[in-house]
Amino acid sequence: MAELDYEQIMEQSLAKYISLANEKMRVEEELAKLAQFMHATTHLLSADVASRFEARWQPYIDRLNVGIASLTDAVRSTLRGCYPKKMTASQIRDQVRVEGFDFSSYKSDPLPSVSTTLRRLKESGEIESEEFEGVAVYQAKPQKVLKRTFRMPYGHTVTPPLGPKEAAFEAFKVAHDRLKEKK
Repeated sequence: MAELDYEQIMEQSLAKYISLANEKMRVEEELAKLAQFMHATTHLLSADVASRFEARWQPYIDRLNVGIASLTDAVRSTLRGCYPKKMTASQIRDQVRVEGFDFSSYKSDPLPSVSTTLRRLKESGEIESEEFEGVAVYQAKPQKVLKRTFRMPYGHTVTPPLGPKEAAFEAFKVAHDRLKEKK
């Protein structure tokens, strides 16, 4: 019986995962843009025609937004995902929209809602802000990274696989150590 090459299996699985994740992000961004366009365009239609179109696309919007809990969660997630970048309220609004948050139920510009959310997150100590050239910029506070291990039967523990940044850093360290050994 041939021995399985688990490293090769993991490489193939990771490549497929990355490809699918990139495709998912591309599709989600395109869906968000289309939803925004369609919502803006309905204002140009008569009320009965607009409601007919909204009734047709609303079931899909509802299914896609199942995982999005709130604007607060979306803003928090955006700031953490962009850390350590500092962003203005309008940049955060735009990024939240690109990441798939649906503002179509908002009757007016969502920027005041984003600003209120940022103020609350700052008051709760979750984010930081400062003035830059007269404009408030916001940044997530650094998150503590906990190294987790998984308990396995019979007392063994296994460290989880590294994330992309950690894996790249580890590969760099290994290459650097090999260069040092050659010298």
